[in-house]
Amino acid sequence: MDDLRDFTSFVKGPRGAQDKDRKSGAAGIKSGYFGLQRELPVFLNQETFDVCRGAYPYLVPALRQDSCPRRVASLRWEVIDNNSDFEILGVKIVPLPVLHGGSYVCLGFSFDGGKFVYLSDVSEVQPPIMAQLESYSIETLILDCLDRGTSPSHFCLPDTLALVRKLRPQKTLLVGMSCELGLHDEVNEELRELLSTEGLDVQLAHDGLSIKIKP
Repeated sequence: MDDLRDFTSFVKGPRGAQDKDRKSGAAGIKSGYFGLQRELPVFLNQETFDVCRGAYPYLVPALRQDSCPRRVASLRWEVIDNNSDFEILGVKIVPLPVLHGGSYVCLGFSFDGGKFVYLSDVSEVQPPIMAQLESYSIETLILDCLDRGTSPSHFCLPDTLALVRKLRPQKTLLVGMSCELGLHDEVNEELRELLSTEGLDVQLAHDGLSIKIKP
């Protein structure tokens, strides 16, 4: 997340120090929000807030020591519970705690009554969450897919396709790919065969892709 200047709100699942590269995108917010009176709401759980507060004390008003304006983002931290629904701009969001390597928990999310599901960092979906996912009629699934091998902290292509076959969403977009997965167009051509052979619409996501979620 290199440039967040166009965001009006930001939902973040729990991440630890090993995902500091993702949290470092917070520095990119500052140029777009300097001088504005409104704050950018950031939704995150307590564990993630504790990490962000330590990494970016200048973004947490209670910890700021400066008395003059600075070119930093103006954020409103909204701490959410891992197991409680919340709402942003009229859209109900349901947290989906999944494993992201060992016992480390990362949040996925479902939107619009489960029609849109987002699982960007996952190594295992535990039975209660799997049952919840299976109860949804998923139209769009955003799903982790690192490469073609195995990983202790991420789904790789075999894991990804196994979950897609189980949930059978109308459309699946893969995210978090490494270069080892292959060239974008070539992999998409390979995945396109699943549509004719198994009725599964699976493609790689791409930069600039936007998806509308109905409130």
